[in-house]
Amino acid sequence: MKKSLPEASKVAGLKSHGTLNPHPEKVIDRLFIEHDFFDARDSVQLKYEMLRRVRIEGVSVSQAAADFGVSRPSFYQAQEAFELGGLSGLVSKKRGPRNAHKLSESVMKFLEETMAREGFLSAAKLVPRLKEQFQLTAHPRSIERALKRRKKNASPPVSSTDAPDLVTDYEALREEVLGTASRSKGKGLVVLVRHGMRAWMKACDSVVEARPETQERAEGTGFCESERCELVGILSSIVMAHCLGVRES
Repeated sequence: MKKSLPEASKVAGLKSHGTLNPHPEKVIDRLFIEHDFFDARDSVQLKYEMLRRVRIEGVSVSQAAADFGVSRPSFYQAQEAFELGGLSGLVSKKRGPRNAHKLSESVMKFLEETMAREGFLSAAKLVPRLKEQFQLTAHPRSIERALKRRKKNASPPVSSTDAPDLVTDYEALREEVLGTASRSKGKGLVVLVRHGMRAWMKACDSVVEARPETQERAEGTGFCESERCELVGILSSIVMAHCLGVRES
């Protein structure tokens, strides 16, 4: 399937959402080369598909990072963001101080697991472990301070409540595009392809917010619950695509 992607309008939209991948030419994953649905310029879709290759398809971290044109540390940062915030967590945010950014949640978990397995290790001995696992260089004092803060302010991470629904909806579209779904069941395909993952996520949020009222109005129409939900999804996708198209013109 030859790629024929929308150009200026989609790039402008990705930029406005802060989700434009500056180096799409580095991506060599087959799906992103062959299918319109997969866009290497969309950093949110790129990160999710990269994580999916490892989590579901069993590809190694090194291979996935190479295929998607990122470093291993960038992979682990995306993995942490997804674990904490779902698809919404993959939207790039402004970075904090350098040391705080480097010693991320996944890095701290690795340090704690290493010490739990091998006993107490000095910060100096943990430095080469980080280098080997994450290709990350950190000063021993930074590690010591981070571990102390970790003990003092320890609290379990809270996963995003929107993660399961958005991931399920995206996977449905993915199956439909790749021809592995028995019937069409995805929502917002036009929005996602024309405007990117972030615009599609916002469209899905709008549908979720409106859904209770829509279902209430649908009482007594003769549609079963699943049919009503599917109808709402299809109509919402059409409306969203039209509205976004009008804004572009």
